[in-house]
Amino acid sequence: MKLYFLATFLVTFGVSCSAIPKNGMGDGGRAEELGLSKYVVAHRTFLEQPNYKNEELIEQLNPENSRMTVSLSALRAKVLLGEEVAIDTPVSPGKKTHPTPTGNFSIIGKKKDHRSNLYGTIYNENGGRVAGGDRRKNEIPNGGKFVGASMPYWMRLTNTGIGMHVGYVPTYPASHGCIRLPKPIAPVIFEKTKVGTPVTIEH
Repeated sequence: MKLYFLATFLVTFGVSCSAIPKNGMGDGGRAEELGLSKYVVAHRTFLEQPNYKNEELIEQLNPENSRMTVSLSALRAKVLLGEEVAIDTPVSPGKKTHPTPTGNFSIIGKKKDHRSNLYGTIYNENGGRVAGGDRRKNEIPNGGKFVGASMPYWMRLTNTGIGMHVGYVPTYPASHGCIRLPKPIAPVIFEKTKVGTPVTIEH
């Protein structure tokens, strides 16, 4: 009951996520001081949660010993060292019309500056915007060009175009199947992984 009333009080009176420091979300830390259990925190009582980083573990983490898990239901991805969580971050996977596949994968390609070859913007020969979205649904006019959407810190998981990359991360699935990562944490994950790093995606 105490937990219920405290959580209700915090939400009702608009306590923002900034009330819980970044290093307290993944291990309960400050959340427990506020009376919030790890379970409540992990299941997104707050609309947004910051990235959690265990700096000590990150120092030990490298492309040879890291692995990742992604929970589509929790909208979280973790980078693990053994069974310990080094990084825990919000993500935005594919929406219902473009679901993210589940299963055991590995990173099969990496590129810091990558652009989509399917989604982006079509311009005419004068540089004017003609259309945006799926290039397969719009023709490129004579003299025009297609510019793919920017997908920085690209880590490919399938040969059909599914991967992880920097993107807008709302509190719901919003991508065309990829796993969008927050801009501040993506370079760290990119650095600590390699072609061959295992990635498990679960519902």
